[in-house]
Order: sequence, then structure tokens, then C-alpha cells
Amino acid sequence: MGYNCFGLRITSWNADGVRSRIIELRDFIDKHSPDLILLQETHLGSGDTLQIPNYTTYRDDRPTLPTPKRRGGTAILIKSSLPHFRTPTQPMGTAEATSVTLAPPGSNHITITSIYLMIHNAIANIHTDLETIFSISDVSIICGDFNAHNTYWGCSYNNGRGKSIKNFINSTNTQIIAPTTPTRFGHNSASIRLCSDEKSTLA
Repeated sequence: MGYNCFGLRITSWNADGVRSRIIELRDFIDKHSPDLILLQETHLGSGDTLQIPNYTTYRDDRPTLPTPKRRGGTAILIKSSLPHFRTPTQPMGTAEATSVTLAPPGSNHITITSIYLMIHNAIANIHTDLETIFSISDVSIICGDFNAHNTYWGCSYNNGRGKSIKNFINSTNTQIIAPTTPTRFGHNSASIRLCSDEKSTLA
């Protein structure tokens, strides 16, 4: 899923194991040249590498469990030419996340986060986790896989996560930008992006 925001081309993708789809990722980058690629469910471990020419990679792998199958994890690939710095994310109750902050000369910093809300975790911490991420910067963009359904952003039904996120945006200066069609083939789901900006309204 791609977006254009602040003149940046931002792509968000649940890779469901990026190592097995690295050729698809490279082909997409060669064709579209996004400024940032936000990945969820990378399924990477400490011995794995994720390197793309002209991009800097930041990762937060899920800690290894006593099982041979790797799960979860988030990452951001950002063009190395863009002025930026890594923004640490605190451990959270519901979310896995990786953040970077863009630092354009003479302009406000913009924090961009790749997020994965784990489907089996309780929804009680969603508001706290989102507030933690948005508190990093006055201007924040969160893209990712929220495992959240709500008719407000084009799904055919509401689930608990969707209701919780809808309540969050109703009580904060936050907007959702969603595609008009499902982005997961075979399932009636839709991707969402959360934008928070205390100084302007994002369309």
C-alpha cells in the first residue's frame, strides 16, 4: 500500500516473511523508488540481514521463542539520502513498532512508524500504545497492520480493535487515511494509516 504525504512516497507492507519475498521487494523498489518502506511481520532473526542498495534499514525483530518458526517483527527502509535518525520505541503491551524521525533542514521533524498489532493480544493497551508513539513528535505518521476492522475505513464489519482505534481518533487530533478497496486479497480487509499533526490537518 503506497501513500504520498509531505511530498514523500511511503509504502507499507505486511510481508509475512520478507526473506522469501525479497525479489518482489527489490522489483517493487526498482519500479516505484519509494522514500520509505514500512514492513510488518518480517520474521527475521539475529542472524538474518536485510540490505537494499541506497537504503538504510532499521529493524525490531520479535525476540526468539522456543520454536523454530520466526514470527512478527517490524522494519523501516529509508533512502539513505534523507536526513533522519533512528527513534527508539519503548516496549508496548499490544504493538510491535519501528520508528524513524525525518529531520529536514528548516522544517519540523516528522516521526514515521511501522506498526504491527498482534492479533492474539488483548485490545486494552491499544490507546496507551498509540499515545506512546504519538508522544514522540508533534507530527507523526503510523502505517502498518492493525488487525482492525471498521466500516469507517471500508471494512464490511467492525471488530474490537477497529472500535478501539475509532474511539481513539474521535478523542484525539488524529486522522485515518484508508484505501477505498481491500488490500488483502481473499479477505475483506483494509489498511489504515494514522496521522497526527497538532499544527495542520492532513487530507
